[in-house]
Amino acid sequence: MLILESLVTSVDRDGRINLAPMGPAVTSGSLERDDATVRFSLRPFLSSRTYQNLVQTRKAVIHVTDDSLLFAQAAVSALSTDQIRERVFQLRQTEWWPLLDCHRWFAVEIDSVESDETRARMPCTVIETQQVRPFFGFSRARHAVIEAAILATRTHLLSPTQIQEEIESARDETPVLNALWDDQWRTALMDAAMGRVKRSVQAQSMADSSPDWLLPGPPPPPYATEERCTITEILNDPACPA
Repeated sequence: MLILESLVTSVDRDGRINLAPMGPAVTSGSLERDDATVRFSLRPFLSSRTYQNLVQTRKAVIHVTDDSLLFAQAAVSALSTDQIRERVFQLRQTEWWPLLDCHRWFAVEIDSVESDETRARMPCTVIETQQVRPFFGFSRARHAVIEAAILATRTHLLSPTQIQEEIESARDETPVLNALWDDQWRTALMDAAMGRVKRSVQAQSMADSSPDWLLPGPPPPPYATEERCTITEILNDPACPA
């Protein structure tokens, strides 16, 4: 069974759009050959905003993209509602909000909802799909940024030392862009994404003081407003070097 690293948009009843990284399972069909038979199963954590939105509207858009910076920003909640809205469009007055820039999107409808203590399983049907632009692909550096972004969401499972070591290891992959791409801005983009993820991990590590922080278990409740604002300010501050 294929796990697709993707970005998922969902919306609540009040029209607030959420963007989050997620790895839906491709349960049938082929992404390359037969769009009509592709089926996904979304697996959000019960504590996530995505889960709450999907329970309310039963609609989501799954995106295939090579924008690793957007992966990093979405993973650590670095985008405001307005910033997310600037990146999407409404599909024919529905509750589907595809990204304007991606390789491909799938508008899906939830068929059923099952859950255990921590995660839900939501089989869904593809209602509409569209290819937006060619898929550039992932270099080792882009992979490193996405892996670091995933680590930034695991602060309730891993110690700060473990996460920093993993990020530093992934960070070492970034210079490979110098050999792959001539455009210097692309190297800078990867550096910025990795820097944002690293600062988010540091901020979240300092905000968490409970000994239970290191124990495995379900994801913690959403951060308090003050903590989330602090993290967002750190990530979006243009004066803060990557």
